[in-house]
Amino acid sequence: MSRPFFVRLTTADFLAQVFQIPEGQHKLWLSTLALDLVRGEGSTEYARALIAEAQEYSKKMSENGKKGGRPKSRG
Repeated sequence: MSRPFFVRLTTADFLAQVFQIPEGQHKLWLSTLALDLVRGEGSTEYARALIAEAQEYSKKMSENGKKGGRPKSRG
């Protein structure tokens, strides 16, 4: 099973974007957003921001993995 592509998508952020979409264009917008996230190429600023955040998160996780994962507690 693959991991989710985007890391953070708050309800408030998502609804703010949805309310900016003209009436009757929601299905097209959502389909475009989903395809952008799968392709990793955003056609809107919102999609590009989600993709950039996911890439930064992935990079950080990779760097942490190279360090050995979670820090070990000293006791």
